[in-house]
Amino acid sequence: MGKDVLLATSTELSALSVVPVERLQMDRLQSTLEEAAVKSLEDTEGISYRYLPLSEPMSDNQERTEFLLMCLGQSEMRRCTAASEALGFRPVGLEISAFPEARALIQANKDITEAWAFLHLGLNHAYFGIALNGEIHFLKTMERAGSSLLKTMHDGADLSGSAGAPLGMAPGFLTGQEDESESSVFDLAQSQLEELQTLAEEQGTRLMSALRVEAANLAQEVRACLRHFHARNQGNSVTSLELTGFAAGLPGLHTLLEQSLKINTEVARPFTKLGIGAPADVLLEQHMWCSSLGLALRSVA
Repeated sequence: MGKDVLLATSTELSALSVVPVERLQMDRLQSTLEEAAVKSLEDTEGISYRYLPLSEPMSDNQERTEFLLMCLGQSEMRRCTAASEALGFRPVGLEISAFPEARALIQANKDITEAWAFLHLGLNHAYFGIALNGEIHFLKTMERAGSSLLKTMHDGADLSGSAGAPLGMAPGFLTGQEDESESSVFDLAQSQLEELQTLAEEQGTRLMSALRVEAANLAQEVRACLRHFHARNQGNSVTSLELTGFAAGLPGLHTLLEQSLKINTEVARPFTKLGIGAPADVLLEQHMWCSSLGLALRSVA
């Protein structure tokens, strides 16, 4: 019956960037990162930022190092805090959703010694990350999100009813009519996904064909990220990929990505891998619960 709560806000609402810092700038590191943070987002209430070094401490022959800069507007922080307090909770932490998601997957894959990747396909935003030795070594927002993949499959299956209806992001802490609108969008997308999953066996070939081009474009984005990671981490190749988020449940998507990328690809199952019991409906959609699980694991991970 505790009141303390950890929150996560959408990665879409934050700004993630890699900031190179030359050796001669290290004495003014804070001001360099602060300047980059102010330029990354617009918020009348100000910007909060955190950073992580992406390499070992600078050696004598190293001319520069890189930092992963994470920025969030103060108004978004206030919105999340106010919403949780209105529900009777006491907020004690706020994270960008990619990081608790990575925490859950890192715990689930702690026996893997090679680099591995995760691709989050939310309804209206997506990001790709690479983990190595229990840490995030790469994180990038992707251009394609789950709504385009869902629409492609939905149109290709020629389902009756709401074909071509607009899709948007999942609802957040919204109020009034805006909340109802966002909720209806998510409900529509959820019903379309469930219908596609029902038809997967009888229309498997047709659905895979409809998704193939979108999956190939998505794989091309992922491949560019893999090349970038490999170029900066010689000797480390990504050996597997886990899919999370709403669109990870699209029938056949993981197979198409695996065929295109030539690496083992599966829908994330962190509850199963960690041996955590959960209701059956949660286990069926555990790829959508990674961030929540990661928040819950913060005290033990």
